[in-house]
Amino acid sequence: MGCKYRVMDRCKAEENKDSLCFGKDDCPYYESEDLNTGRDKAVNRSDTDCIGISEDKLHHILGVARKAYRIAKDMGKDENFCRRCFMLGWIHDIGYEFSKEQSEHPDTSAMMLLLMNEDNVASDLKRPFYKAIRDHGRYPSEMTDEYRILNMADMLVDSRGREVTVSQRLDDIKDRYGEHSDQYLTACDVCYRIGLTAVNMSGNIM
Repeated sequence: MGCKYRVMDRCKAEENKDSLCFGKDDCPYYESEDLNTGRDKAVNRSDTDCIGISEDKLHHILGVARKAYRIAKDMGKDENFCRRCFMLGWIHDIGYEFSKEQSEHPDTSAMMLLLMNEDNVASDLKRPFYKAIRDHGRYPSEMTDEYRILNMADMLVDSRGREVTVSQRLDDIKDRYGEHSDQYLTACDVCYRIGLTAVNMSGNIM
């Protein structure tokens, strides 16, 4: 339908108090929205106080998973390692579903990975795959292959799951968050740190 107040089959206009949607022609609260804006909204979230995972985010997650697999392949890694890299990409942003702030999602994603193997949490905390998810988009003291691969994939797939150049990805982040935002400056730092850019586009000296 394209109404900014419609979530599933419910109307979220404050005056309508979550009643069933009347439909475009009969609803007094109908306001159209751009299709792309609507796709970026997370609906039917597990916790409505959290950011949630939008349709676009799902496309991004799958794109990063596939890209991470191919990067690992190109590095000459064995098939098991490459498939684990696919899972790195698949899990890296899943924490948005239960995060209230964007900065929380790497930790939340990593902790959700631990929930799959509760009997070996102590050993899993030391594993490079757990650390790569926890540290993606951050500055760990040790840069493992897993960290490089995940961050390279994340910086070569845009917010809607399309493969792009690193310049296009940085422009995408700058357009969404602003040139002076933490998100953009950190992305520039990470791209330089892992060798995707020859210079640090943020101007920061690391």
